[in-house]
Amino acid sequence: MTSFILKRSLSSNFTQVSNGFIQDNKISILARGLGVFLLSKPNNWVINQENISKELEIGRDKLKKIFNELIIHGYMHKCRHTTFAKKNEQSVFYYISDSKEYLYEEIISRDIKSNLTTYEQNTLIPLTKNPLPENSFTKNPADNIDININYLSSKNKENIKKENNNKYDSLFLDYLNFHLDEITKNNVLKIAPKISLEEFKTIFEKCQVEYKLGYSKNINSTLILALKKEWRFQSDRKISDQLEKDRKTLKINVRYFKELYLETRETHDEIVSRFRVACSKCVKELIDEYEAILREELSSLNETSSNFM
Repeated sequence: MTSFILKRSLSSNFTQVSNGFIQDNKISILARGLGVFLLSKPNNWVINQENISKELEIGRDKLKKIFNELIIHGYMHKCRHTTFAKKNEQSVFYYISDSKEYLYEEIISRDIKSNLTTYEQNTLIPLTKNPLPENSFTKNPADNIDININYLSSKNKENIKKENNNKYDSLFLDYLNFHLDEITKNNVLKIAPKISLEEFKTIFEKCQVEYKLGYSKNINSTLILALKKEWRFQSDRKISDQLEKDRKTLKINVRYFKELYLETRETHDEIVSRFRVACSKCVKELIDEYEAILREELSSLNETSSNFM
């Protein structure tokens, strides 16, 4: 029998989940497991952290951390809807999908559009003396997130007009939509309005490393502090320390295998092969760098020997 993974053909009581989500190694197995659990529920099943915590016997803090991970990586969206039965109390609702693109198209983009409509009704109407131009709101609501931020702030009309002329790059906005919740996204746009997509990616990836190594308890808060230049990346120091340690190891091995060559007179390739095996746990780029140094040292030894003959 050659099959190790046994699958049945089911016609009822089963869940279809994208392999792209299940095999996404950027998120933890706990987050993927919770995602599959939620995706197995009916479409109208309300995602309630307290109920899930009891059913799965997961602590609230740990569950919140898993939710944040799914939100950050674009598989879950958190938003607020007004429940009129509770005197306009704002209630938090969660949406989840095994496709980031589908979640954005069906939920996130509509939520952004809804927010824009609300701000237009509640905030822009009083500004009748200086109405907005007809093209202020484009077909893609994500392009107008900066407008939300401008009108939520208390800046004067002149600054608002000036800032509205500086539209954010659509790719940058898409990246934020897929990886951040609404609050964090808006804070990012306020704190770093001129940051490029590549610059943001670099900082965001470093924040993810901080989180995975346990230096950060919340990626969102770490990201905001990093953009404010108030976060000291401990992972940078760890990586720097590791590189320094590898350099010392490689230097010692260069001396050792140089002496070994003098004793055994093996070929250069044999010595270098042994060197690479001994240093296999070091960073590959450094191994290549010090291999070149070792080969140069071995060549100089051959030239010295030839001069004495």
